[in-house]
Amino acid sequence: MSPSSSPQAIRSSPRRADGTLESLEQSGVRIVPDLCWCSISEPVFPTRTRTLITNSGKYAHYGPGLSNRVVRFGSLADCVEAAVIGGVPARLPSWLR
Repeated sequence: MSPSSSPQAIRSSPRRADGTLESLEQSGVRIVPDLCWCSISEPVFPTRTRTLITNSGKYAHYGPGLSNRVVRFGSLADCVEAAVIGGVPARLPSWLR
């Protein structure tokens, strides 16, 4: 999982003080500062990656052409689930059901 945020938000996050960000990073989450959606390609995700999941409608639309990968659109919970177990069932977001 590679969430992106501004360097200022990362530095001042209350989650840095309580150890949450450190725990996330130790578990393999890589927080990428100032990453424009159009730059999300290799090496942000590994070359062996075949499918991506995003909660960004814009990246879900443009991502396949930019990344040459299959891109799925889902909720933030779907993105976290995919990071933890390696995938999510095919389903529409709850607000589209």
